[in-house]
Amino acid sequence: MPGRLPAGHFATIFGTVIAGAHPDTGRRYTMVEPQMGGWGATCGRPGTGPLYSSSHGDTFLCPAEIAEARYGLDVLERSLNLPPDPTHRGGAGLKTRYRARGSAVLSVGMSRATQPVWSADGRPGGTNTLSVKAANGKAEALRFASGYPLGTDDEVAIISAYGGG
Repeated sequence: MPGRLPAGHFATIFGTVIAGAHPDTGRRYTMVEPQMGGWGATCGRPGTGPLYSSSHGDTFLCPAEIAEARYGLDVLERSLNLPPDPTHRGGAGLKTRYRARGSAVLSVGMSRATQPVWSADGRPGGTNTLSVKAANGKAEALRFASGYPLGTDDEVAIISAYGGG
């Protein structure tokens, strides 16, 4: 149905959970954060982003300052994941990087990690990615994980897809 439906968006939920003991207080924490991402363009407007999908319900992205105070994490980055082509009309995704300040565990599940978001005009959107870079420099890409161990100074990088053009 060309011209009547929008291009694809980043996905739904892409839930990220990091849990551990706060290194300063010893208090247990659990960060549950659905990710925001880019939405697809229509024939009449660019895509919006980064926003939650309509199936997220009443959820929000915790501000970096609150996340750092509440959880045993440093928020190293929150920035836009822009399409590489400036004429691409899909909405921007989001880049987020955390550094664990103590031992923790990561659980995550995402879709659209291998196939780019579909397009309406031949310019596909991005893919969702999550990687863990250990303090020793070893990096691993993840799509699904449960109880993945994080050590002190390990970094988690989450990049949500930009929408289709």
